[in-house]
Amino acid sequence: MNLIDNQNPNFQIKMTCFKGNYVALQTLKYGDNTAKWKITARQFNLFNQVILYITKRRPLVKPTYNNKLDDYNQLVFDQRLIFYAYKIDKDKNIITVYEDFPERRAITTEFTGKISQW
Repeated sequence: MNLIDNQNPNFQIKMTCFKGNYVALQTLKYGDNTAKWKITARQFNLFNQVILYITKRRPLVKPTYNNKLDDYNQLVFDQRLIFYAYKIDKDKNIITVYEDFPERRAITTEFTGKISQW
């Protein structure tokens, strides 16, 4: 899945999950500068809630400037559990992910493939 923030299209998350093994690449671009992190986790779904147990966070690009993505990942570096609410429109292949931290927002995107809800 590729999530692009509607309010900030320079921020995107590419993620995959297979049998509960979750991997995400978070990228934030500002001009010629890029911040990029890789997150690995175990993923569980409970009703319309995604629960991630983070096993590893690491920067793929060393930060050369102060940015929200590096600040966020450094702030929550030791946090292991993350919860996201989501809503799927299977007819239109659209998913909306809701988050409260570090700011309240909803990210809506199209997806291809199959989303299992086990």
